[in-house]
Amino acid sequence: MSEPPAYDLTATTLVFRRDEDTRAWVTGLANHRRLGGYLPPGGHLEASETLAECALREVREELGCDAVIIPGPSMPIPPGYPHTVCPAPWWIIDCRASADNRTPRPHRHLDHTYCAIAAGDVGEPETTAVWWTEQQIRDHPDLSNDSRPQLLAAFPLLDHLTTDLHIADGDAWHAPGALAPILDDLARERTAQDVLFGRQEFPDGTGGPGTTEAADRAKQQVADAWQTGTLTWRHILEEEFLEAMAETDPQALHTELIQTAAVAAKWAAALQRRHGRITHHVKTTGGRSEHLIRDHAAPKGETVRVATPGERDGMLMVAAYAALGQVIAHSDPAALIDLAELLHALAPSCGINPADLESLRSTTAQTLGPFTTARIAQNPPEHP
Repeated sequence: MSEPPAYDLTATTLVFRRDEDTRAWVTGLANHRRLGGYLPPGGHLEASETLAECALREVREELGCDAVIIPGPSMPIPPGYPHTVCPAPWWIIDCRASADNRTPRPHRHLDHTYCAIAAGDVGEPETTAVWWTEQQIRDHPDLSNDSRPQLLAAFPLLDHLTTDLHIADGDAWHAPGALAPILDDLARERTAQDVLFGRQEFPDGTGGPGTTEAADRAKQQVADAWQTGTLTWRHILEEEFLEAMAETDPQALHTELIQTAAVAAKWAAALQRRHGRITHHVKTTGGRSEHLIRDHAAPKGETVRVATPGERDGMLMVAAYAALGQVIAHSDPAALIDLAELLHALAPSCGINPADLESLRSTTAQTLGPFTTARIAQNPPEHP
């Protein structure tokens, strides 16, 4: 009885970008010496990665750039679907493979072939890489014959695919097409906010009572509206926003906030498709660009006032968050000194005399110990 074939899961990516000089589409290929020719970047699936992640990792290794996957044709996933959906490949190919360092006998590859647009600058790859035009793909003898028809099938579709998905040409490959003016508006708005309000650092304030239930209700409303054909952008953005409001873990909160911003950007792009280019007007007046300074600090041309009792603690907390951010980002010793002083200033709001703060810290350190050794406690595993 013959031994069944061994299958290796692999991912290949057809990567395209605009040539900087001619603006013609070109595709990236890596020189595979073992196979004796040029191939699109690809390789075997590693542990703890999806096939799409494998595809993008191989692009970074073999072409020296990031990429944005153009998902292949697939059925839309209903809103509220509970699992993570991975980008669909354009082809899944069962092909023969000779013995290699992964499988020491003839075997088969189940290859998932993706299409993608290069994002950002192209750096130094781990292998020799080239970027060829459509004509070079047709003519060059060192290109593998199984990759050639795939690439030639993709080239004529690029203008349509990238326009439809708003990923396309322009000087910034990672933000062209319909997304570019939205990001430009967003950047101008953020700059205007900084001018009007200065640096702002506040507590997150998320995860309060009822936030999880509100997020669940919004998710159900999206599912119901989808079923009845009444789904709107308002439903989708509200769901993303309320999911962010329910999160307290920094990583999860960051993910939800980015998803919320992405939906808002997509909604804004839809408005522009319906109504033409809409000019965004930023506010230039009405802000309050103020920041806390020390009691004896000399103002740099600013008007100085004393905070009211009602705003004192809020201004102190904003300054403390800003100082902590500088410590985290830059290990700034001056910011650490400011932070210590700000904690003293905040002590009365916690019912502590500032003069007693150091003795209380010392007493607690003697009882429970300091944080010098950075001991880490792990929560016990959850049992079903």
